[in-house]
Amino acid sequence: LSKNRLTDVPSEVCHLVALETINLYHNCIRTIPDSIISLQSLTSLNLSRNQLGSLPACLCGLPLRVLNASNNKLVSLPETIGQLHSLMELDISCNEITALPRHIGRLKALRELNVRRNLLCVLPEDLADLPLVKFDFSCNKVSTIPVCYRKMKHLQSLQLENNPLQSPPAQICIKGKVHIFKYLSIEACRSEKMPDSLYLPVIERLSLSRPTTGSVEDMEQQKKQDSDSGVGSDNGDKRLSATEV
Repeated sequence: LSKNRLTDVPSEVCHLVALETINLYHNCIRTIPDSIISLQSLTSLNLSRNQLGSLPACLCGLPLRVLNASNNKLVSLPETIGQLHSLMELDISCNEITALPRHIGRLKALRELNVRRNLLCVLPEDLADLPLVKFDFSCNKVSTIPVCYRKMKHLQSLQLENNPLQSPPAQICIKGKVHIFKYLSIEACRSEKMPDSLYLPVIERLSLSRPTTGSVEDMEQQKKQDSDSGVGSDNGDKRLSATEV
């Protein structure tokens, strides 16, 4: 059904309950009907290059393994995305998505994730728990890669160019995945030690500041006592010398 200038998904399609693959590539579709939930054999769905502003929550009730919704006008993903337990490939590149839903970390079968050319500023830490082999978040607004991403043991391909990355810095990123993961590991160790290094000086300052305040008061009190007794003053010295004489 690709390249047919369709504005809607044909209603007849949703009656073909044995369908395993649907290709709606390069049409003018703006919405996906809820009746698509009847396609309980559907494992591959290509919705790329349409006019979709959102994906219906019912889509997450399908046994999809491959979902391509690239080159649309998506601004978000449904919160129910985590229900796609069989999903292995997700391509939502070239959209206007500003944030990934927190339940994306429940896609335990996901091997390939493409979020290229969106408006992402933050990468969710939950992605570190997924068995990703390919991950493309190039051309976004990401400044920091979470240190927990160093745990992505299955990752073979990492695309991150054209982001304002500060951690790791650009000179590390251009060296490739190995150097990036080394940097993240070092940062993880540093952050684990950071609480101690931050906490101890505060304690030291507190322990020093309190006695200092008390010592000033003690010194003033001692000075007053010394003054009354005549010890340590010029007059006291004269009295003592007079007594001696």
